[in-house]
Amino acid sequence: QTSIDLPNKIFCEQITDTHVLPVIREERPYGMLLSFGERTALHCGIRLHEENMLAAYLCNILGEQNIFIC
Repeated sequence: QTSIDLPNKIFCEQITDTHVLPVIREERPYGMLLSFGERTALHCGIRLHEENMLAAYLCNILGEQNIFIC
């Protein structure tokens, strides 16, 4: 959860590549944290990474050097 006083913007979108990619394209974040939340965010981030979508927008995966899915 995010405190309403801290962020400049809050996005309430489904966690799918088709919903996350436009946010990345528009906001150009430095990176994404995939280790928070459920597997949905993790799988979405890994798909975007494997398809080189994160690299195309200079968005890094933060926190973990290697991601393993059990």
